[in-house]
Amino acid sequence: MHAPYKAEEIAKFIVSHCWNDGSYRPVSHLAVQKILYFIQRDHLQQCGTPLIKDDFEAWQFGPVVPAVYRQFAIFAARPIRRTYEVMLAQEDKDFILERITKYRDKRPWELVDETHRTGSAWDRTWKDGAGSHHVISQELIRIHG
Repeated sequence: MHAPYKAEEIAKFIVSHCWNDGSYRPVSHLAVQKILYFIQRDHLQQCGTPLIKDDFEAWQFGPVVPAVYRQFAIFAARPIRRTYEVMLAQEDKDFILERITKYRDKRPWELVDETHRTGSAWDRTWKDGAGSHHVISQELIRIHG
């Protein structure tokens, strides 16, 4: 069984795949954050364990891993055209690639809308008085997405 990965590792895999998969359709920083969140949500719901060891926080535009924010914030809304070497187990790559395929072509604001839906883990953390930059518990992510 794999150990949970640092969010930066999976973010680098997302960025690299989107830039180098032959389609040359790089993702934005905002899209990386949301795809990361959907990967974590789906893994918690389907496997019962986190794939990402970092916590997600409730920020204005949805769930954010602060370390990933700091790493890619320089790109702002521009596409990230970078390649990184990342070591992930093949089964984890396959799991991640399914989510990249599902979400990469959605506009970033569509992804934000999905994380902001009423009753979601982000919504519950944001509205329950915790507000900005409070950790969204893995249990809330697993139960409420």
